[in-house]
Amino acid sequence: VESDYGLTAAKLNESALRNCETFPSVEACLQNGVEEALLAQPTADLIQLADFRQSSFWAETEPLVRGRWALIATAGRILLAASRILETLQKTPPKTAADYIERYTAGPEPWCQLDTDHRALERLALNFDLDPLGAHASLEKLLARARQQYTHTVDVLAQKFVKTLADESFAPAGALHQTEVFARHVAPVMASGKTAYILVDALRYEMARDLAASLNPNWRVELSPAVAAAPTITPIGMAALLPGAERGLSLVD
Repeated sequence: VESDYGLTAAKLNESALRNCETFPSVEACLQNGVEEALLAQPTADLIQLADFRQSSFWAETEPLVRGRWALIATAGRILLAASRILETLQKTPPKTAADYIERYTAGPEPWCQLDTDHRALERLALNFDLDPLGAHASLEKLLARARQQYTHTVDVLAQKFVKTLADESFAPAGALHQTEVFARHVAPVMASGKTAYILVDALRYEMARDLAASLNPNWRVELSPAVAAAPTITPIGMAALLPGAERGLSLVD
């Protein structure tokens, strides 16, 4: 029927297809429309549509369709979050390094979610086979735009944060330092029973946040950011988490 009606070559309006699940070509047409719309102007409505369509008939029948919708939704979230962060940095930037840390780690829309979405995008892209004949041309453009915007946003954010941090002699007021983690969070509970203290290299804050969200909901979970000891390389970071680090660290030859 799809072939008889020539639907694969039909020009269909994206808004008219939102609630249609009949033909696979219609699904592809809607995906193209959403991708092009996100390239023109990312909106929460388009992202919500991409999330919703991941449970549509063809998405549940064909893994490639679901994978494409997941990529569209994630790329859209990156574009929207990047735009919001850049606007904040331009109009009402944080005044102190502690303010930057709070905006990155706390609130209903923490800036670290941008890193989480980018990580998800690259994982999804790795498992998605782009059509070599150009059927996914608009998706490729969307992925390229999302990656570009992500890179630009984190670069701007990093430069502004480091400048503020340098102005405060690299000691943000009120922030927990990595060297204080054992003394303040581990040692006090060791007296009350067995304590497991797990050190994981390169587990950045947004990944820990993702991990905490996946744990048993009946567990009591607390997540706190800590300022890393510089230079932020493995031997320094691991040493900064050990007993006695709070008394001071020094580099030796």
